[in-house]
Amino acid sequence: MKISCSFICVFAVLINKVCLQVTVEAVIGGSVVLPCSSAEHDLKLQDVDVSWRHNGSKNVCDLIPHSNSLETQDLRYKNRTKTFPEEYERRNFSIKLSGLTHADAGEYICLITPSDEQETVELIINMSLQVTVEAVFGGSVVLPCSSAEHDLKLQDIDVFWRHNGSKIVFDIIKGADSLENQGQWYKNRAETFPEEYVRGNFSIKLWSHSR
Repeated sequence: MKISCSFICVFAVLINKVCLQVTVEAVIGGSVVLPCSSAEHDLKLQDVDVSWRHNGSKNVCDLIPHSNSLETQDLRYKNRTKTFPEEYERRNFSIKLSGLTHADAGEYICLITPSDEQETVELIINMSLQVTVEAVFGGSVVLPCSSAEHDLKLQDIDVFWRHNGSKIVFDIIKGADSLENQGQWYKNRAETFPEEYVRGNFSIKLWSHSR
């Protein structure tokens, strides 16, 4: 997930309204954390109300003191949003949105009252995340792949590495390496890091064909 940030502060007479704009990219079917936090350290948590809205009006989630208010939550976000109550004391009101679709793209606004702070998160949904890797002829290269899901059960994970859409480079089935259908071109050339699976790291190392 790539995050780029820009900061905008708007000042009016007798009002300090803090605005933060963040752009977040994620992939279809994945999940993403939409950041929101308060810079006001003297806020009393019992007085804080936080509202998350999508594209101006859709109610994603309301956070009221020590709990979440789901009574008016838009149906499309039910069972897809997660908050972090243990972080409220640190003035962190971020939420996690799962099961992403193209319809989730757009502008999310987090409004914190009574401090009148507003954070705008622009969510961009991609089909997949792309990384450019350079290597030298005859050498080896690590092709990165990792999951942002920290609560995945290893035995439930399937990972498929493909080259140019169809060539089978490496499969990880139920958290274990599976080489039955591996393409001949990649035999004895593709290496994984099983000790890293529990950390959500499914990168592979590809060696020269002459190895």
